[in-house]
Formats: sequence, C-alpha cells, structure tokens
Amino acid sequence: MVRCPKCGKDNPDKQRFCFWCKAGLLGAEVPAIGGYEYIEVRAGAQPSEKPSKGPGIPWVKIIAVLSVVALVGAGAYLLISRKGDEGAGGGEGTQQQAGPPPAYPGASPLGTATGLSGGWSAKPYSTSASASTIKSWYATQMSGWTKVVDTTRNVSYLGQSHTVHIIAYTKGDDAMVAQIIESTSYGNMLWLMYGPKAGLSEIITLAETGL
Repeated sequence: MVRCPKCGKDNPDKQRFCFWCKAGLLGAEVPAIGGYEYIEVRAGAQPSEKPSKGPGIPWVKIIAVLSVVALVGAGAYLLISRKGDEGAGGGEGTQQQAGPPPAYPGASPLGTATGLSGGWSAKPYSTSASASTIKSWYATQMSGWTKVVDTTRNVSYLGQSHTVHIIAYTKGDDAMVAQIIESTSYGNMLWLMYGPKAGLSEIITLAETGL
C-alpha cells in the first residue's frame, strides 16, 4: 500500500494518483513508455527534470564520416589538378611551346604570314636596318633561346647579287629563323620564320637560297 502524502489515505501499490484527493503518490511505480520515462507533473508544479530520451543520434560518428569524405575529395582534386598541370605544362622530357619570336621593331610587314612545309610559317618585312643591327637586337631579345646558326652567304638572283644573313634559335621543341637579305637594288628585307624544331634543317636549306 502507498500512503497519500496529502490526505494520508492508503492506495494500492501501483496507484499513481490518490483515489481520494487525486494527489500524486510519490511511492508509486513509474512505467517506461516507448523508451521515455514517464514523469508526473502535477497542476501548478514544474517538473524537476526533462524526460530522458532513448538512444540519441550519433552526431560524432556522422561528423567523422563527413570529415573523411571531405579529405578524400580534396586529395583526389589535388591529384587530378597535378596530373593536369603535368600534362599541360609538360612533364619530364616534354617541352612547352615557346611561342612565335618577336619581330624586329624597325621592320614593316610586307604581307601576311605564309605557310611552309612541316608546320612552319614565314612572314616578310622591309627594313632599312643593317643585318648587324638586326642580329644584335635578336641577341638581346631571345632570352631562353639558344642560337644554333649564324651564317652569311652571297646569292645571285635575277642577275643581282644579294648578301643573305641567317640566324636561327631553338627553345624546347620550337625553332625560329631570321633571314636578312641585303640588296643594293631592292633594299633590305627580313624574313621571319617559325615552326617545330624537327623541321629546322629543311628551313635553313631553304633560307640559304636567298629568295
């Protein structure tokens, strides 16, 4: 039997409220319902503690899994980016394209670039500068390039004598050839040629003919 603390009447052991005055019985058993502990709250009173819930959501495990996924994703991105840079920038044994060489600033274009064999192109310029001046200018401008040819030839064309100066530079897989023609009859001309290093010998042979 459970005695009511308010009216002093006796009640059965499992009685939660006094049969006589309806007051809560402190000694009554409190059943657990659906994983929640039943807490009696009398009118006008505040519960001493909140109901305790069953097993909570494992937030720590969720955060740990998300962190691992983020790290794996970041690592994969860096690996792909690195491989992309190696493919674009050239890994070991691969050279980046150097780009077209600069044109001598004292020369005037005579037309558009023309295509040559082996992926080479050529563009003609007229100039009043001497061959030595042009060659000196290129010597200061071709940083990172290697001079591989510097020759001078006398060529006869249409009954006229011409002095032909040829300089060639290479950088990686690229090459450039500057052909400077000095002529007393036609004035000076500069042919600027650019293309793959593999075809350089053929272009040098072509340039040596003079025109």
